[in-house]
Amino acid sequence: MAKFRQVYTEFWEDITVEGMTPEDKLFYLYLLTNSHTTQIGVYQITKKRMAFELGYSPESLDGLFERFINHHEVMKYNDKTSEIAIKNWGKYNLNRGGKPVEDCIKRELPGVKDSTLIEYVAEQIPDDSKVKHLFEPYTDKHDEPLDDKGHDSSYDSWDESCNDTPHDEGGRTNKNKKNNKNKKEGRDSSPSQSKKYDASSLYYQMAERLFEKILENNPDHKEPNLQKWSDDFRKIVEIDNRKSDVVFKMIDWVQKNDFWHTNILSPDKLRKQWDRLKLEVVRESNKGGQGNGTHQESAEAGKDFSSGRKHLLG
Repeated sequence: MAKFRQVYTEFWEDITVEGMTPEDKLFYLYLLTNSHTTQIGVYQITKKRMAFELGYSPESLDGLFERFINHHEVMKYNDKTSEIAIKNWGKYNLNRGGKPVEDCIKRELPGVKDSTLIEYVAEQIPDDSKVKHLFEPYTDKHDEPLDDKGHDSSYDSWDESCNDTPHDEGGRTNKNKKNNKNKKEGRDSSPSQSKKYDASSLYYQMAERLFEKILENNPDHKEPNLQKWSDDFRKIVEIDNRKSDVVFKMIDWVQKNDFWHTNILSPDKLRKQWDRLKLEVVRESNKGGQGNGTHQESAEAGKDFSSGRKHLLG
């Protein structure tokens, strides 16, 4: 059966795409539409294969990977498994269900060797999506650590059929069936759901820090579920690869900003708005901290955030 990929017209209006060179735009479109892509937004492809299909030298391809992972922040890649993940694939392409799509997803998920890539994509799937539950048994497992870090925003495909590339399930099928059974019986086998964060843990301290800063602006703010907040901060650090010291600085900056302190009232919202906040911090830093709602501390933080573009916010 034929397979095709759609690219949303908004692709060309995305702020990340607008800042790309013509070469980068071509490479981005290749990432979204090449024949190795799958319905789930995670697929296996070697750098050698990509260089061959695009006609690039290995050195040129390495340069593209460096820009797309560390500068544009639009993908993740695991060198050990040769798997690539497109972050916002789920946001734009997994918001519809139906048996053909669900069957395709069920067939592809067990073949992913690095489950952190599944979680990376799943985070952007809309909550009201009819297929999001299919990803849940695979999230928060961290079977293999990534060699490279990356973040992304992309617009991408709709697959009318399924990628028939064979998968090496390596015993994952029975494990995942067990997880699906647990889910049906009301038991969540995800480690993040059962983990309890001690008050001395890093992520709990981040949760407390945000709540304390919110109280400084609004003493009547309702106390949140700090355990859930702690787990959300874990995702910011472990999944999004944000440095812990930068997270603390961002918490302080957000709650001192005239606009953002009323809009960022949870780590989940902080995570969703991170890239936009990063641009705001850098912009204020470049202006010497004279923007709306800025303080001397935010200017100093901006220096930390913008000291070399490759170090932007972790």
